[in-house]
Amino acid sequence: MIDMAQQEIQRLNVRLETLASRPTHMDLLADFETNFDKAILSMGPNATSENGGSGGGNTSQSGGETTTSQANDIGVVSTMDGDDVVSSMLLTELSQAKERSERLETMNDALSERAVRLEQINEQSIQEKESINLKMSNLQLELRMAKMETDNASRAMREKAASLGEMQMEIDLVTRSAMDANVRAAEGMQVAKNIKTDKAHVQELEAKVTALQEWAVASASAKQIIVEQNRDLQERLRKLISSRQDDTATGGGGDGSEKEVSLKSQSSSSSNMLENEMKDSDKWNSSIERRLWSKASSLVVGAGMSQWHVIELGECHLQDNETVLLRWQFDITPSDTNTVFTILKGRCADKRDIRDADAVLKQRLVQGGAGGEVQGAFAVKNACTLVWSNANAWIRPRAIKYTVDAFAVM
Repeated sequence: MIDMAQQEIQRLNVRLETLASRPTHMDLLADFETNFDKAILSMGPNATSENGGSGGGNTSQSGGETTTSQANDIGVVSTMDGDDVVSSMLLTELSQAKERSERLETMNDALSERAVRLEQINEQSIQEKESINLKMSNLQLELRMAKMETDNASRAMREKAASLGEMQMEIDLVTRSAMDANVRAAEGMQVAKNIKTDKAHVQELEAKVTALQEWAVASASAKQIIVEQNRDLQERLRKLISSRQDDTATGGGGDGSEKEVSLKSQSSSSSNMLENEMKDSDKWNSSIERRLWSKASSLVVGAGMSQWHVIELGECHLQDNETVLLRWQFDITPSDTNTVFTILKGRCADKRDIRDADAVLKQRLVQGGAGGEVQGAFAVKNACTLVWSNANAWIRPRAIKYTVDAFAVM
């Protein structure tokens, strides 16, 4: 647009220079007069020659003079007519020149106004161009800033992508290690369970060994008692035999054989009686008690707290001459600690029932590995309650693993 305006301005300047270099009306009049005189002068001799030619060529000197005078008169008349024509032509040319000058002035004014308007348009175009250039520079600056921000964003995105990849790798490694740890933990738990079962089996075997030791001690004592009874019987037998021998020695000889036979029969019967007594004692020792059931469990007693567990006799067939013997044994962890143990008759649901119940074994301070037996624990509703109290401890809890056996005793 600015280039078109500049081209239009150049074209108008060329037009103005062209109009300015044109001749004025005075120059046109002067040129017209010069050209008109030249035309009149060129017309005069031709007209004279034409008139002379029309006379037929037989002219004399007088005729020549008359023609000269006539030519002069014609020249004056023509001069007068020519002045009128020139004046009329001059007036016409003048009016035309005025009109032309007025038109040129109006055109000049229009061109001036147009030039002013074009200058204003040019100034506005220059201002717009400056504003556009300024806006373009701002846009270029914003473009550079946007490119810088894009580069920074892409760099940050690449860094975040790299950090994300590292985090994903770490997550994968942690997941893999967690899976390995879970596998190892499962194996460890299995080993721990095996160890616990082994410990329970060992403890059960230890309890059985303890019971066997007790039975061995009991059987040894019973055997000792039986041996003493056997010695007493043998001593009595020897005394009886000696007394019978003394009687036979003081009596007659004919009856000696019969007495000897009766003595032998008595000794054999006494020995048979002794053997029967020994067999009966062994049979009594083997059938003195009968196991009904065995229960094992574990619990944790917190510091300053108490725990209890209800034991039911269940459906057990007892004979008329049998009573129930409750044999207990438990271990405490830590092994260097102790607890207060109580056995109550019946079922106890809360501390009030525990306080009001009758005790078979009341508040005995026991340590790990302890054991014992009581009778009459199932006298109330065929149930009893085992109570472990840790009220004296304020820091350390107790882990108790116990075994309870019920025997039917004659």
